[in-house]
Amino acid sequence: MHESDVDPEDQAPSKSQRKRDMSALQELGRRLLDSPAELLDELELPERLRSALDEYKRLPNKNEAKRRQLQYIGKLMREVDSDAVTQALHDADQGSQAQKRRLQRLETLRDGLLTDQPGIFEAVLRDCPQVDLQQLRQLVRQAQQEARQERPPAARRKLFRYLRDAQGEE
Repeated sequence: MHESDVDPEDQAPSKSQRKRDMSALQELGRRLLDSPAELLDELELPERLRSALDEYKRLPNKNEAKRRQLQYIGKLMREVDSDAVTQALHDADQGSQAQKRRLQRLETLRDGLLTDQPGIFEAVLRDCPQVDLQQLRQLVRQAQQEARQERPPAARRKLFRYLRDAQGEE
């Protein structure tokens, strides 16, 4: 039997491929380290992996301890459905991106209100239909007065929180 007669699927992965796979699992474990605890709870990770992740955070950043712990986390990741973990992390990233865009939109609306941008009240009503126009105008006047007097931006932050809360009631 020649080498060309052997089916490639019957062969074990090469050492290089195993190393690439292990590095990918370590990187997935590193992404789990940066994830919030609520997401880790949703994933229902094995207890050994969860304690290894917690241990990594407690380790000092010297003597290669964190690198070895990350290798151990990568080893434990073999027991987990990595596709499900990857998808959950991707979904969480997409959710945080949407949240970021929403907050940026609110900042744009707030800044437009403070600079008396034309048509801004209509845009605010489109994005935040629950808003009370009288209270909104009062907050805008306070923030503008605060800016003219060069005081700290307390009313500006209050205006942002009001818009955020009004948008969240939808």
